[in-house]
Amino acid sequence: MDTRYFQIGFDRCGTTSIARFFQRNGIPAIHQDAGELAQRIDANLQAGRFILSGYEQYRVFTDMHYLRPHVHIEAYKYYRQIMEQVPNSKFILNTRDRERWVASRIRYYGNKRVWIEMYRTFYGLNDLAEVVSHWQSDWDCHHAAVQQAIPADRLLVFDIETDSPLLLCQFAGLNDAAARHYKRENSSLNKPGRFINSLLPLSLKRRIPRTVKRNVRRLFWVRGSKLD
Repeated sequence: MDTRYFQIGFDRCGTTSIARFFQRNGIPAIHQDAGELAQRIDANLQAGRFILSGYEQYRVFTDMHYLRPHVHIEAYKYYRQIMEQVPNSKFILNTRDRERWVASRIRYYGNKRVWIEMYRTFYGLNDLAEVVSHWQSDWDCHHAAVQQAIPADRLLVFDIETDSPLLLCQFAGLNDAAARHYKRENSSLNKPGRFINSLLPLSLKRRIPRTVKRNVRRLFWVRGSKLD
């Protein structure tokens, strides 16, 4: 049976880039699925079904996360259950500098205050400072727990800011040429980029070809933000 790969780091750490890397190399990958991926995995687990029921056709699973005011599902933290049910599973702990990750989250969700508010409400936190403190603690605990629980031969710790995509190739049994399919996706915009983005109506942005948008974004990346 083919190996299945699970991205189990946080969002704003190259989740889209990892998914598209595998997709471009012809390996079926499912990314978030508008929150349905996390919800289905959680429902499967609660109902005693195979944890990947409904997604058996995929080999790569990324951004298994869903947040609403009264529910927060972090299915990427179900790695122990996945190891039990999927013997041929391997895991990618995508990581980066923690404080730059926090800054990236704040920038990215700055125009989506409802997301931060949902997070604050769900965990009973008072303000953004407490939200950030919670993120930092969660980051530290999750990284330590993953590296303690998952055997080294089934885990790749991949730093999106410093590591070569060749590590992904080696981990997935791909030849080195496959590294060319690793691209920056959804990088954070700097202030001029965010200002220009705010001026463009959504109807216009939807008509701009993806390749054009990607090239324009490169002009306005925040240095060090790297990847989503």
